[in-house]
Amino acid sequence: MLGLKYQFPIEERELKSTSQIKQENKNLKKISIEIQNSEGLNNQQKTDLVGFINKTNQLIPLLTNEDLLENETKQKIDDITGRINLLTENFQKPDYPFETEQELNDRLRSVSEEGGWGSLEKPENIFPVQAPIGGQTRVNLPNRHLEYVVTWYGLALALVIVYVQWLIKQTNRAKPENETE
Repeated sequence: MLGLKYQFPIEERELKSTSQIKQENKNLKKISIEIQNSEGLNNQQKTDLVGFINKTNQLIPLLTNEDLLENETKQKIDDITGRINLLTENFQKPDYPFETEQELNDRLRSVSEEGGWGSLEKPENIFPVQAPIGGQTRVNLPNRHLEYVVTWYGLALALVIVYVQWLIKQTNRAKPENETE
């Protein structure tokens, strides 16, 4: 138990959502700097984009604002927090999990009756007599390779035809411009 507390101290953990928010804020800051240093944008475009980034940055904390949570969600969070705190306190006590001698003996007897992991020592306890008996499994996979070949090669041919037509139109448009010069 001491090893787990050492590896994962509760005080140093943070919620995944908090970590995501921090990461997104860093990403937004990088994007803002990139926009400011961009030579391909004019000042108005830079101002508009950085303003949009700043508004986005201001919106992110609202997504985790506790005042905006529904009461049911707040109650669930409080319940989970209470359970975690109780378990944290109980794990530190030497007599955890608080079993009486009779409860301990009953639990150990039940475990010994179960058998080992994956053991089928008593299959009659696991599978009732009325259970159906499985038959031979038949797998019928359709062979549609020819359909796929025709489909994809047909699409490729159609794309080539459309591309050739586009090229012809482009060369026809370019010819009158060259002739007038």
